[in-house]
Amino acid sequence: MSKPPSRPHRLFRLNPTARMALATTALFAFPLAISPAIARQSVSIETQLTPASIVDATVLLAQANANSALYFNTDNYTVHVFREGGQNRMNVYNQTRDVLEQNRALTTQSLEPYATIFSSNGGLNGQLVVYRAVVDSSNRHILQILDSDGRKLVEEFSVGDVANNLLPDQLPAGRVNSQDILVFDTTTYAARLFRRDNENAYIMNVHNKVSGQSEQNGALARLVQPSSSDDEPQVSYVSSGTYNNTPAQYFMRVNGRGQTVLEIISESGQRLFQEPGVGPVTVNIPERDIPAGVDRIEYVNTAYVVAVFGEGNTLSQVQQLYPEAFAENSGLGDFINVGSFADRNLAMARVLDLRGRGFNSRLVYRDVRYR
Repeated sequence: MSKPPSRPHRLFRLNPTARMALATTALFAFPLAISPAIARQSVSIETQLTPASIVDATVLLAQANANSALYFNTDNYTVHVFREGGQNRMNVYNQTRDVLEQNRALTTQSLEPYATIFSSNGGLNGQLVVYRAVVDSSNRHILQILDSDGRKLVEEFSVGDVANNLLPDQLPAGRVNSQDILVFDTTTYAARLFRRDNENAYIMNVHNKVSGQSEQNGALARLVQPSSSDDEPQVSYVSSGTYNNTPAQYFMRVNGRGQTVLEIISESGQRLFQEPGVGPVTVNIPERDIPAGVDRIEYVNTAYVVAVFGEGNTLSQVQQLYPEAFAENSGLGDFINVGSFADRNLAMARVLDLRGRGFNSRLVYRDVRYR
């Protein structure tokens, strides 16, 4: 990439057009893990930051490579998790300060019910910190920097395209299911309505991402007939449970434009909680559930892009297999776009096919919220 004239020693700089203000923020309460050896050290540890101008270009990669597990940009950082010497390692580049805050740092991976987390220990501004690259259940990619007490010092969401090379068994469980009816996240909750195989009954799960507790787990749900007083026709599903020890009903709603909301109402009709959905949405509403006045409810999200990295005649070689392939440039660098999919499994199948034919293929997640 070209170097800005005012910073002649920078290895690379993200395209300014890829920088966009974050539309939403969210709180996460994943447990913090610091190794005992690190925990015993003094918190007055000196920060070891490497000026980007003296880091070898093979360390601070400007795009994903064959060993990448995750690669994404936030407003202020570039995060790269990769395999080296049989171990996971992490680079975290601070674009604002032009320093590499994590340089090949040893990294652990944990699979939580609603997130896959890569963690590495480091030092920042004279204190021990943990850097975490998080992929949550809505496929959002987040950088978090936490202090030794688990408090968030930094939390930034990815902007633009993301290289995601995680296999299905490395991803949060329970979010990809052919029987999903309606799945979405709010800032606080992850909500899922689904049907089990060969069953017609609706099941609702509602997980509180802040407390880490499932407030609705396998609760029977039903369709709610729309009211004539509704400002806009919508599909609503409800299940019964408790909210802060109060009997309540949980409503998952979606309108004809694919906008979602989670609402919790007490038995007396008092609204206890309401929050709109954020991020990707899964919508497979049966035709019989769609009310009059709505032709159909459709949310098209072809966010999973099959990418091939290569040079020279790679494009022509790929086009012999997939004629629709074309060259593309993004915040990840140059790559060949070999198809966009709404279903991650379908995209991954093409990635694996291309790898089997010798191509350096990766799955890129295109966050449609920022396009």
